[in-house]
Amino acid sequence: MAVIAGKFGKIMIGAVEVAQVMDWDADLKTNLPAWASSSTAQHKTRIAGVSDATGSCTVKLDDVTTQWSVLAQGTVVTLLLYLNAALFITMPAIVESFAVSVNINEGDAVQAKITWGATAAPWWSA
Repeated sequence: MAVIAGKFGKIMIGAVEVAQVMDWDADLKTNLPAWASSSTAQHKTRIAGVSDATGSCTVKLDDVTTQWSVLAQGTVVTLLLYLNAALFITMPAIVESFAVSVNINEGDAVQAKITWGATAAPWWSA
């Protein structure tokens, strides 16, 4: 079994690749309510509750692609979050924030941190 190298990761919105993605993350989680009762032998037990998913990515901005328009805050998108050429997570989402960072002192490439929250359950595809 081979470990997946992150260097083949990317983000697609439909057939369009989001340009200059440096990294992305996805947090797929389930609420786990815990309780103890007269039936749990003095130990807490849990049940799977409501699920949620959030994520973010960092992109370098350029003057040709328009990440700011396809990933502007409030935009509803279906993100395809690729781990490699074949394995990806489909996440219907709303963009929460688009935070731009400009480093005048060092002259670094302008970048943005984009965050989103799922609007439906994400799913894995291979």
